[in-house]
Order: sequence, then C-alpha cells, then structure tokens
Amino acid sequence: MRKKNHISKVLLIALVLLLLCGCERIEVPDVIDNTEKTAVKKIEKAGLIPIVEYEYRDRDEKDKVFMTSPRILTTVKKNSEVVVYISKGPEKIVAKNAYCKWTSMGKTEDKWEFILPYVEKGILYIDCHNVVLKDSIEWQKSDEEGVTIAQVSLTEDFEVSVPAKLRYEKKSTAPFEAQRFVLEIELAELGEENPEELNFKLPALKNGVSEDIRLDFSVTW
Repeated sequence: MRKKNHISKVLLIALVLLLLCGCERIEVPDVIDNTEKTAVKKIEKAGLIPIVEYEYRDRDEKDKVFMTSPRILTTVKKNSEVVVYISKGPEKIVAKNAYCKWTSMGKTEDKWEFILPYVEKGILYIDCHNVVLKDSIEWQKSDEEGVTIAQVSLTEDFEVSVPAKLRYEKKSTAPFEAQRFVLEIELAELGEENPEELNFKLPALKNGVSEDIRLDFSVTW
C-alpha cells in the first residue's frame, strides 16, 4: 500500500513539474532599433522563435527593428513565436538631382533635361519630360501596350544588364518634337538600391532601321 502511495506521489510531482515547465513565462526582449541579425539572436537566446517581417516605414531607420508582436517586455510561453518587424525605409525617395547624356545617330550631346528620378517600393522611376531628339524615331513594340523594353546597366560597357520598361506617350515623334517617357527599373534585379550611374539602351526605329538610343544618367540622392 505504501509502495503504491509512493509511486502516486512521484507521478504527481512529475506531472506538476511537467506542467510548470510547459507554463514557463519569458519576457520578450527589447530589440527595438536593433539590426535583424542582433534581434534574432536575442530572441532565440531568450528561448523564443523569431519570425521576420519587412515593411516600408517613412520615419523609422532602414534595416532596424521598429516593432515586435507580442510587444517587447510582454511575457509569453517558452518557444512562442515573436514577429520582428524590420523597416525597409521610406516608400518613396526622390533624387536631389539628375543629369543625362544622349547619344543618337552617332552624335553625343550633354543636356540638362526636366527629369525626376525617384524610388518607390523597390522600383526606380525616371520621369523624363520635354525630351527632344533631332531625328524622327519610333519606339519598338513589346507585348505591353505603350511600353518598349530597354536595357539598363551600372557600367558603360554593359557587361551586365537587366531589362527596364520604357513607358511612352507617343509611339513616334518627328524631329525636335517634345515627348515624355518614364523608365522603370526593378532595383532588386539591378542589384543597387540607390544607383548613381545608370546606362540605358533604348530600342528605337529610325527610318525603319533598328537603332538603340544611348542614354546615360548621373543621379544624386
């Protein structure tokens, strides 16, 4: 009888200890303004599971933690998931200045144009107004209406290039006729967040003959 009571007590103690272990409460560490790497290490060290999310934030420093869920200093069960929110920086960043150089029909001209480069949600837009070329041109067609596919590179020799969209208002223009077009580049493909030098080859037809217009940008962010 005593042996059975002893076994029962041991089992009861074991059950209580198991329940206590399962209900262990841990405080979510303060990782605000930490980098992703530092925050993940702190949360794992505390016995919790980090889940990383990214959001665009206008007022929070890029690549730093701005919030967690549950919030910091909240007590949670051991091995609970903690979502760490990392700032991707502002949704839109406008360039301070931009300068471009045109090469068309073998002739190069340096011009200040009305250009507005800006980055929004990982896409670089270069909005070019009042663009005037000496020659009559027609943009080459693509699968998307009002779009031709250009090539863009970080280097002048185009050793590595990626596609860029050119959205035009006019399919063709006469010599010296003003036009507007917008260049769109996915920066993840380009491999540069705020490129300062960009080199484009714009596919055009001149007198029915295919010829790329070379357009080189210098951008100050």
